[in-house]
Amino acid sequence: MIALLFFMRLRMLGWPTVRLPYCFVLTVERLLPFPAILVKPLWSGNSHQASFTSSPAVLTVIVDNLAHVFIFLCTYVECADVAGETNFRSAFMLINLEQLDQALDRSLEAAVDPSLWPEILDRIRTATGSFGTAIIPTTARSPEVIISTDTMKTPLEHYFEYGWHINEWRLRGVPLLMKNGTARDQEYTTREEFERLEYYRWQAKFGMGKSCIIGFSSPDDLLCLALHRTLDSDFFSGDEAAVFQRARERLMASAMVMRAMSASRVGGMVEAFRSTGVAAIFFDRFCHVTEVTPEAERLFGEEIYVSNRTICSRVPDVTTAIRKRMRAAVTERWLRPDEPGASLAIQRDGMRPMILRIQRLGGNLPDFFAHSVGVCLIEDVGREQRQNLQQLRQLFGLTATEAIIATMISRGETLQDIARDRAISYETVRTHLRSIFSKTNTRRQAELAALLTRLNVVDLPSSAIG
Repeated sequence: MIALLFFMRLRMLGWPTVRLPYCFVLTVERLLPFPAILVKPLWSGNSHQASFTSSPAVLTVIVDNLAHVFIFLCTYVECADVAGETNFRSAFMLINLEQLDQALDRSLEAAVDPSLWPEILDRIRTATGSFGTAIIPTTARSPEVIISTDTMKTPLEHYFEYGWHINEWRLRGVPLLMKNGTARDQEYTTREEFERLEYYRWQAKFGMGKSCIIGFSSPDDLLCLALHRTLDSDFFSGDEAAVFQRARERLMASAMVMRAMSASRVGGMVEAFRSTGVAAIFFDRFCHVTEVTPEAERLFGEEIYVSNRTICSRVPDVTTAIRKRMRAAVTERWLRPDEPGASLAIQRDGMRPMILRIQRLGGNLPDFFAHSVGVCLIEDVGREQRQNLQQLRQLFGLTATEAIIATMISRGETLQDIARDRAISYETVRTHLRSIFSKTNTRRQAELAALLTRLNVVDLPSSAIG
């Protein structure tokens, strides 16, 4: 309005007719109808410009209504100091509410068909006039867990290649996300920082400007819908943030449905494993344990156990190895030759090792919506050995030590190997062997091995475990 009076004053002093875009007239008409009535009659009829003449009567009326102008300024300019600068609150937005509503309607469909998310994000991009949009977690960010519009593909490749996901400036907005549900750049970044910081200058190379982040999902795994404006657009306004806070409710509902469906699916798998006696530990994308079958719990001990939702071992290197394989198994990295295999042998004192086979769970849900993303299947190799030993003791009346030595001999191990493995003397082994021959009615080691093989009570050799 001050500029308007300035232009009219120039006209009174003899300057040529001043012309303003007609969108100015429409804006004033929407925000403050009465002053717009004073301006609109002066529009020359041209669809693009409004012309002001030097009519003293009109100028007198406008000056008389300066009070209305003052009300307009007080109502639509927020004198709130945000990040050290005055923040202008736009009275109308760049958001097409109808298009945004239609896009968000489909988010519930995406709970059933996650393949719809890229299309939904593109619709949100169009509705908000953004350069691009993406769903990205605030923690454990990786290329595999991001959904985005095609316009964000190249920037995101550089984002991870050059380590910007490690030095993510916008994480400063997380407290605002937790409090308000949204975070705009100007709420934690000054305009001078926006122009100076390398982070924003890097984004500008791809045509990305200011952003607004919408937080949804659970506080433990906060997801963000990031909207990035074009370079020629200003910061998102307070009105637009208010719209996004309402849109957040729809996104949270969709995330809740998807997590519930995923949990139900995993629950069905747990029940199936329980009924078939499979030892399994399910985990999420943070490698946190989500479900444990009773058979797996029975195998827990010092060699493997769960603490604070983490699979652990008394040997720190084993704990690290398990976690590394869990992380690799839920991506394509497990196929790389330089990555360790998905199986891991857990050594146990006086027993055969347990074998952990770590597998990604199939499904079309993005990892950040899934209740569980992988499972550790535990194979108790020693279980068959214990059953075999018990069978030998029952059939031939062997002692526990004699049963162990008999199976070791049947696997081809020498008496010297057995003495060293059992930490007993060679003569003691010979004494046990004589007792075994007597109880099994055999005379030679080869004859003993043949007998146990026919009875199918010979365990696999150690070299077969991989």
